Amino acid sequence: MPIEDSQQILTPLYPDQDEDTIRARWEAWANEGLTISDVNEWVDTRPGSFWYIATSPGIQEAARLYDLAGLEVPGAAMVVWSWGEYLDDIAEGLSLERLPATQAEGTVTFTGTNGTVIGAGVQVAVGGGAEGQEYAVVTGGTIGGGGTIDLLVRAIELGAAGNTPANTVTVLQSTIAAVSAVNNADRLLGGSDPETDEALRERCLIALADAGPGTRKDYEIWARSYPGVGRATVIPLWDGPGTVLVIALTVDGGPVSGGVVSGLQAYLDPTAGAGGGRAPVGAEVTVVTAASVTVNVIATIEFGAGYSLDGAAGTIALRATIREAIRDYIEKIPPGGEVTIRKIIGRIVGTVGVSDTGSVSITAPPETLEGNGNLILASSPSAKVGLLGTTTFTAGPV
Repeated sequence: MPIEDSQQILTPLYPDQDEDTIRARWEAWANEGLTISDVNEWVDTRPGSFWYIATSPGIQEAARLYDLAGLEVPGAAMVVWSWGEYLDDIAEGLSLERLPATQAEGTVTFTGTNGTVIGAGVQVAVGGGAEGQEYAVVTGGTIGGGGTIDLLVRAIELGAAGNTPANTVTVLQSTIAAVSAVNNADRLLGGSDPETDEALRERCLIALADAGPGTRKDYEIWARSYPGVGRATVIPLWDGPGTVLVIALTVDGGPVSGGVVSGLQAYLDPTAGAGGGRAPVGAEVTVVTAASVTVNVIATIEFGAGYSLDGAAGTIALRATIREAIRDYIEKIPPGGEVTIRKIIGRIVGTVGVSDTGSVSITAPPETLEGNGNLILASSPSAKVGLLGTTTFTAGPV
């Protein structure tokens, strides 16, 4: 049940109404008011009796109903406990709704004979042997004199699975003999899964908190209510009085697609300062997303007994686990934040099976690194987020 799955513990309203308590009450009622002289009317309530067997299902059901009334029913009505359609109903009362899944999109280059027409709906897909994600051309075009044309494509299926790195969309699904190759020079972005209960709950709690007309918190609420936006960093007065910079990110902290940026811009402030969107009159809102900074990590790691990097001699392999712990840290830092060596070390030694670390360092574009080896993620004018690149691990001792 949703309440049982929660990391918190909801105090039941009827903690004493278990089967034993209910049975004792029923047994007392069965012979209530009878005396020893009423022996012919006395009901045998002992285990194994007909009365005992016949009443057991009713007693069990009564205990179950007390449990539901004391846990599930109040839980469904409270933001911090609610789930599914019940949470949707609470959100509706706050003028919010669960964000739907969205489609990834981006640019694919078609290479082929000059004059070849690429129509809307032509399909391409991720290569690599296994069945890959498929995309369809949104607006067609004609290959020009250079032998190539860049066209916008959109994932056929909804969801984050449609997001793909650069140079992965290499398969032409539709039959066009004059097309020799397809490829995406940049990542395809913007795909997101339906909003989870936890993400919607967080937005509901923010909406319930004290807010005003156009506060920093308001902009965050508005931005995160737009499909495809999972997080938002808001920087007021970034370019002078009345200006607001909204940095839209995915739920994982990565950049959103250009379509999401332009859509959110129109939703918040289609005409600068005119009050035609959610932003109040006089507020000039600029919506951007963040470019990624590749962060490579180099570390020497000492393992406890029974653990190793790659599972040698029957030990438990930790390379992938450590990498994921580091990735979870780096890729959740918002623009304006700092990637620190100490916190990377904390993620490494916090992995069960790791006993210590030696030297730990990061490499990234020089302009982002500080003298202490940490990395600053710019917030403006060009917002940045971290993207874990290579991880070079060496086994200790340290």
